[in-house]
Amino acid sequence: MPTFFNSIGQTFFAFAVYYIEPGLAAFLLRVSLVSSTLGAFLLFADERAMLRSRLFWTGMAMIVIGSISTMMLSVHPISGGSGFGMMLAAMAGIFFGMYGVSVRACMRGVRPTDSFSAIATLTALMMITMMVLKSPTHGMGVFDLSAENWFWLVLSAVIGIAIGHIFYYAAIARLGVAVAAAIVQLSPFLCGIGSVLIFGELLTPGQWVAGAGMVVGASLLIRAEQLRGKTVATSGPSAVPVEVEVAGDAVVVAGEKI
Repeated sequence: MPTFFNSIGQTFFAFAVYYIEPGLAAFLLRVSLVSSTLGAFLLFADERAMLRSRLFWTGMAMIVIGSISTMMLSVHPISGGSGFGMMLAAMAGIFFGMYGVSVRACMRGVRPTDSFSAIATLTALMMITMMVLKSPTHGMGVFDLSAENWFWLVLSAVIGIAIGHIFYYAAIARLGVAVAAAIVQLSPFLCGIGSVLIFGELLTPGQWVAGAGMVVGASLLIRAEQLRGKTVATSGPSAVPVEVEVAGDAVVVAGEKI
């Protein structure tokens, strides 16, 4: 199931950038926060406890507002879009959100590195099949890349896909889907900082303020998760059963190690 959602999301996003500007496509990917949060609350009882947390909703609001502001307050405002392209990017966001939910639902009890290996391999097989069938060069164009392009291709795969996804899976196991997906929304601001350091690009004062707000919001989400974990761990046997799924370390629930 995670492979299906991941593959469909990747396909929608790849087509989207042919119809709209990358900045607009990245902005519309924020829809993933909605689908992942709704999916988490529907499927996981322990995450529904967050519905009563003011810290959670305050942090979530700061993340959403900060994410939108980071995009909208750029030196180069978001522009260039068609209805069809915007629909593709929004659908990519929906499927990426469902991807995070399915990772927790289907890969519980499996280490993040093992989960990533299995999902990445199956996703790659689906992408390669589409490339061979639909590409004008049937995928052979990759061999015409220069050594420098190969270097950046491999480096981006290691950092952006392998390491990034392993950390994401580990975060889902420890923080839950809703909190992990919200904190991932920091990526546009962190990307902006990287651009400042590497390419000398400038963040506007508004973006710095929005980014600072996102960092505070992420801190509130983590604190809300810590408080929820303490509530679960200290609840007595008579408490309402709470469903907890993890992909790795044992967790103590109601005094029992599972």
